[in-house]
This record gives sequence, C-alpha cells and structure tokens, in this order.
Amino acid sequence: PETSDPLILIFARARPESTEFFSKAAAVVYAEGGALSHACTVAREQGIPCVTATGRSLLTAIGEKEGSVWLSVDGTSGTVDIIG
Repeated sequence: PETSDPLILIFARARPESTEFFSKAAAVVYAEGGALSHACTVAREQGIPCVTATGRSLLTAIGEKEGSVWLSVDGTSGTVDIIG
C-alpha cells in the first residue's frame, strides 16, 4: 500500500528472510528472537531501529485493534508502545 506514514514491520520471529523487506522500514519489531540474530544485525547495519523479544502479547494486542495501528518504537531503550 502507498502511504506517507512510516512503515513499522512486525514479525513473529527474527528470521534471515525478513531482511528483504527492510528497504521500506522505518523500524522492525520481532516478538521472538535475540538481539544478535542475523535479521537484527542487518537492521542495525542499515540504521533501522530494531526491537526484539517483545513477546506474543504485543502481537495479540495489535491483533485486537481495528484498522491501522500506530506504534512508537525506541531501538535504544528496546521499547514498543501502541499509541491510541
């Protein structure tokens, strides 16, 4: 979809295949995975904020929302917040 809003990619697991989508990402979030995974390392190398090991509860909370979901991602502190 065409949008001028920043695109935050959300994945269940940190996997190498997810890196093919990074060119359009403002941030990347993984429910499961480690900070030293290949996908997280590639995100850091490309200057993309990446938060991992957020847990399945974030995926559940996002799934319960209607329509678009706005997130705040802080790669330095490792936090992801649902806005609104």
